Amino acid sequence: MKNITYLVPLFFLVVVSACTPASSNLATETSALFSDQSTEAVPAEELWKREMIARFDDWPEYQTEIEISQAPQGDWTAIMTLKYGLLYGGLDYYYARLDVVSANGLVVYTPIEVVQGFGLGYTRPAVLGWTADSGSVYYGMREVADGCAFWPGYFNVWAMDVDSGETWAQSMTLDRATPLSLSPDGRWIMMLEQSSNGETVLTLAQMEVGGWKTVPLEISEEVTVGSMVWKADSSALALTLIRMPCQPEQESTIMLVEDSGVEQRVLVDFGGRLLMGREWADENTLIVEEGMLREAVYRLDVERGTLTPVE
Repeated sequence: MKNITYLVPLFFLVVVSACTPASSNLATETSALFSDQSTEAVPAEELWKREMIARFDDWPEYQTEIEISQAPQGDWTAIMTLKYGLLYGGLDYYYARLDVVSANGLVVYTPIEVVQGFGLGYTRPAVLGWTADSGSVYYGMREVADGCAFWPGYFNVWAMDVDSGETWAQSMTLDRATPLSLSPDGRWIMMLEQSSNGETVLTLAQMEVGGWKTVPLEISEEVTVGSMVWKADSSALALTLIRMPCQPEQESTIMLVEDSGVEQRVLVDFGGRLLMGREWADENTLIVEEGMLREAVYRLDVERGTLTPVE
C-alpha cells in the first residue's frame, strides 16, 4: 500500500470527479455521522456547511490537498481531499472528503464528507490500511496536532467492505486522539491508551471477530507513542515510546510486542537518546533513526539488542 500526498490545483479534482458518475456515489453508514437528516430547524452555520459541500467543484480559489492510498491488488483507490480557506463568522473552516474508487471508476463510495472549523490543530480523513486481498479498507479521522507531535492519533475508525459498500465501526468512536496502527494482514488494530484507573495499556481489536483484548503495558513511565512498526507477517510490532516528548530531556525506549501483546520485551531502554523504530530490514533487524532530524541511522538486532551504525 502506498500513501502519497499532493498539493494540486483544482483542475486535477475536476478530472477525478468527471471520471466518477454522481449516480454511483453510494451512501454508507458513516455518512450519517457527518450529516443532519432531521426535519427540525437547522442552524445557519450548518446550512452554510451544507452549501459549501454542495459547491465542492466551484472553488478554484482555494488551496487543495490530495492524499492517495492504493489497495494492494490495485483494484481500488482511496482519495482524501482537503480544501482550505473557507470563512464563516470570521473563523477559518476547511472541507474534507474521502472517496473510495474502483479501478474502472464506475463505483465510488464517499464515506466522509464534512466542513469543519480549525482549532488547536484539526482532524482529517485518513486511510490506516487495506486487507491483503483489497476487500476491505480501514479509515478514520486522524489528528493533525498544533505543535510538536510524533505518531498520529485517531478519533474514529471504521472498516468498509468495498464490494458491498457496507461500513461498520470496527473499532470505536474515541473521545480523544488515540495512537494506533493496523497490522499488514488487516486482522488487528493496536492502540496505546489510558485505562479508567490511569494505567497505560495496549488494546488490540481483532478485525475478523470484532473482539477486544487489553494487556497492561509493562512499563510504568508516562509516555507517548513515537512509532508503531509491524513485521511484514503481522507476527510482532516494534513499539517506540517517548518520555518527556518535545522537551530537551526527551528520550525513548523500543519494545518488541508479540503474541497479541502478551509478550513484551525491551530492545532499547531509556538512556537519554531519542531512538525511533522505522522499518524492518528482515525478520530480526529493525532500522532505527536517532533524533528529530534523523542525525544517525542504525540496524538493531532484536535478538541481541545491539545497534550497528548504517554507513
